[in-house]
Amino acid sequence: MLGKLMKYEIKATQRIFLPLYGLILVFALLIKVFMLFNIQNARGMAIIPFVITMIIYCVLIAAVCVMTLVVTIQRFNKNLLGDEGYLSFTLPVKVHSHIDSKMIISLMWTVLSLIVSAVSIFILASDNSTVSWFGDFWSSIGRYMGKYGFPAYLIFIEAVILMVVGSLTGILQLYASVTVGNLSSKHKLLAGFGTFIGFSVIEQIVGSVFVNTAVEMEKQGLLAEKIDEVSSMWDVAAGLGEIILIVAIFGIAFYFLTHWLLSKKLNLE
Repeated sequence: MLGKLMKYEIKATQRIFLPLYGLILVFALLIKVFMLFNIQNARGMAIIPFVITMIIYCVLIAAVCVMTLVVTIQRFNKNLLGDEGYLSFTLPVKVHSHIDSKMIISLMWTVLSLIVSAVSIFILASDNSTVSWFGDFWSSIGRYMGKYGFPAYLIFIEAVILMVVGSLTGILQLYASVTVGNLSSKHKLLAGFGTFIGFSVIEQIVGSVFVNTAVEMEKQGLLAEKIDEVSSMWDVAAGLGEIILIVAIFGIAFYFLTHWLLSKKLNLE
């Protein structure tokens, strides 16, 4: 049933994102064509098409970022906490499936938005020197991995995991905030926004305590013994692992809070 819910979510949201993605790539290509003909250095009226195209491209990049956030909130709020909630919760589907489907599809659009934006920037920046730079960059990465071995690979994997876990936690924080705000009889969106700020403050406090403790322990370790480069890499890997754990704990807390509120405290009035 989760697959069917995800398919429904994709159908409901692709009409927003796919045209945006297509327009971003088209305008990136148009700008690149203008650059190939050196129109950006033209004078007078000749430069106007380039300026207009660049403005539209920037607006589209901003729009895809904003829409990713808006759709994440809107789909959850409208489909589960609004009028559609009566239908959604009459389906033979468990609450966690509703949350999972929206969370996964929101993550998918977030990743795709980043990829499309990165591809469009690559199109704009691509030339012989860019290709050469990318070759040198990946060569340096290979040398770095070869020099430090497993700790370097571990750090790379942890960085990817942190981005995914961080994105999921951010999505779940939005869901938890909107669900808590829905408990209010009036000004639900304002209550949800206030809840999001409150959650963010708590995360900042916990994160600051953790970072300060970790820095203090690192200082003590440096004073106690001389650490070589490989040992330092292991320390970085351990630090990233701890950050992933903390972020994941917050994500799990937001998930179960949302699940409990939807199961026990749902208010569709």
